[in-house]
Amino acid sequence: MKDFYNDWVIKESFLKYIGCGLNIALKNININHTSKVVEDNQDFPEVKAHFKLFNIDRNYSTTVCLTKKYKKLH
Repeated sequence: MKDFYNDWVIKESFLKYIGCGLNIALKNININHTSKVVEDNQDFPEVKAHFKLFNIDRNYSTTVCLTKKYKKLH
């Protein structure tokens, strides 16, 4: 379940990053956990964002999407 919710907050952050609500099918948003990149392969194929996932505690996490790869983000 934790992976599901982490993916959810990454996708939600990406939708806020591109400026639209839940009007895009979440299945079209791809998350590459290795390179920390998220992108939409259908509605906004030209947009890619780097993301940083923060695990606040055992039950909560949040994500920030950025234009450029981050060096340090706390």
